[in-house]
Parts: sequence; C-alpha cells; structure tokens
Amino acid sequence: MATTAYSAAFKAALVEQAFRTGASADALAATHEVAPDLVRAWVRQALDALPAIFTDTAADPAPSGATPIGRPEQTFRIAFETSPDAIMLLTGGGFFDCNPATLAIYGIPTLEEFLGLHPSELSPPIQPDGRRSYDAANEYIVEAIQTGSAHFEWVHRRRNGEDFEADVLLSRFEADGRAILQATVRDISRVKRLQNALATSHAELALAHAAVERQNSELALLCITDQLTGLFNRRKLDQVIQTECHLAERHHRPVAMILADLDHFKRVNDTFGHQTGDDVLRRVATLMQRTVRDTDVLGRWGGEEFMVICRGSDAADAAGLADRLRLAVQRHAFDRAGFNTCSFGIAPYDSALGVATMIRQADDALYQAKAAGRNRVIVSRAVAGTDVPA
Repeated sequence: MATTAYSAAFKAALVEQAFRTGASADALAATHEVAPDLVRAWVRQALDALPAIFTDTAADPAPSGATPIGRPEQTFRIAFETSPDAIMLLTGGGFFDCNPATLAIYGIPTLEEFLGLHPSELSPPIQPDGRRSYDAANEYIVEAIQTGSAHFEWVHRRRNGEDFEADVLLSRFEADGRAILQATVRDISRVKRLQNALATSHAELALAHAAVERQNSELALLCITDQLTGLFNRRKLDQVIQTECHLAERHHRPVAMILADLDHFKRVNDTFGHQTGDDVLRRVATLMQRTVRDTDVLGRWGGEEFMVICRGSDAADAAGLADRLRLAVQRHAFDRAGFNTCSFGIAPYDSALGVATMIRQADDALYQAKAAGRNRVIVSRAVAGTDVPA
C-alpha cells in the first residue's frame, strides 16, 4: 500500500494545533484524514525535541483518545509561551530557543534573528560597573554552568537602542546529555525608576526636614539671644535663674547673682552717638565673657545692664568675680568713647525669701554702688553690707 508523504509544514501545523487546543490524536487524525499512529508519532517527536524542563521522558505515549492537556510537558510549554518574562535557552553554541516575550521585550522581529545573537549583543558594550558586557556575560554563564545558577542585575539593550535594567536568573539543567542554560530576564526598569524616584523623594524630604530643624534651632537660639551682644537675653536669664535656684535649694548648694550697669552710659550715647554706644556694649560683653568662669551664666539684662548667675558661689565668691569684671572694664580703652567704668550689685539666693527677692536685693545693691560713687562692687546689705571699693 502506498504511503502518503506529508510536508514538514503540515506536520508542524498539526502538532501546534494539538498543543494549542489539547485535541486528541484520534480527533486530529479524523479531521485531517491522517492515521492516528502518525499523529501520535509526530507529537512524540516534537516533545522529544524539547529540553528536559518541558518533557516527561518517563511518560508513556498518551492512550488513544487522551488529550495532552494536564501533562507536565504541556504545562511547561504553556508557561514558557505565556510568561511575561523573557525566557531564553542556550548551550555552549549560543541560543537555540526563546519565548515570545523575549522577542517583544527586546524588539527583535523573528526567532531566527534572535538565535544568531551572542548574549552580550542584548546589552550595551559596557555595563555600569565598567565591565565589558561580552566578558561579564561569559563570566556569569560559566558561573551558572559550574554552580547551577547565577542571579544578578544587568543592563540590557533593546533593538531600538533603548537600555533597560533587568533582573537575570541563569539556571543550568541537563537534556540529552548536554548542559543547557535557561536565562529568565525580568524588566525591572519601571521598578528601578520608581525606587530612584522614591529615594530622591526621601532624600529631598530628609533635606527639607534638616532645613526645618536647622531653622527651628536658629529660631530657638534667636528667642534666647540678645541680638546686639550675642549674650543670653532676659528671657533666657529668667529661665536660668528659676532652674538654678531650684537646683540650689534641692542640692543644698549656693548660687549668687551679679547685676552690672555701665556708668554714665547716657553720656556716651549723647556725646558719641548710639552706634558708638552699641560698640561699647558689645566690647563690655566680650570682656565679661573672657572673665567669667565656665560655670557662670552671663547675659544682657536690659539696656546697659548685664547679669551673671554664679553657680555654686556664695556672696563672697560672686563679689570676687564682680571685682575682676569691674577691673576688666575699667582698664579697657573703648576707642572713641575712651575709658569707662561699671558698677556691680551682689545678692545670694535665700530659699526662705525666693527668687524675686534675690533679684530685688541685687538691684538695690547696684543702686547703692551708683550712689556711693560708681565703679564699685556692693553686696546686698541683707547679707553683710559688704562694700568692695574701687
């Protein structure tokens, strides 16, 4: 009996229909007037030509009437064909298959054109780390063959010249006694753009937060700083007085206050102008800063008045410091304003009398120093009536 010759195109079309529709060999044979055994043989040949990852070599041919749907090879082929990631199969000789997503992602029109490429030709010549794509691709291929897999990020290039970032997994498996690599490529360029945008937003937010913190710190500093002298202002001194007197009472330690007032300061302003007067105030502030101790708190109380809060000091200690301050001012030449002097009043803290009384006592002592001729230090009479003359 004569044997009908069937073209390769006819066989391929019939096998593709079997894979695509899941029709049985008998059904296809009846439709196309072909012997069922021939259809089963063509399907088996197609399956045998696939790599091991798509085939079940231990499986027997499907019985008559059975469909390929649900078989491992068909399941893997469907996954291969429908995956949104590029899947490429290669051996030492290069690519021998890829799924449709590969052609779409890289913009390559035909499978034949793709199969003629070296893996490095899907990339720009140089990777971001400075390595040649050809060398780096071969290194990863060797790693995957030797260890079983290689996972890395890579910059690829589409046919239109557009570069994109991708996550690449190379996996080795055996088929027909030869090593085969499956390269799964996922386009992560959109994810990277979102990550970069998020990182940029975070950086901008951090910078904005730092700027706000810096502005808040500057504002907080401005709230407690005298703008002319750079010393603490009265608001800050009020806070320190309350805190230090509370600590002094709690820990049974002394604290004293010095009030200082420039002598005849109105004469300086009237004679040389307020600009010279401001310069004198700044100079006095500097002289006092150089003289007070690290534990002392110095500030401008208002106008030409200064205050020193002497931590851990009794009236005698504060009077000694005040006299050093007095001499520092007296001996300094203030340019146009010449030599000037300062008067000082001292009062220690007494928990039985309170903070307001200490301030009033220091102010009274200062008034007494002025009345006694200026350029002198007087301790409040409520303590000892001490007068430290000029």
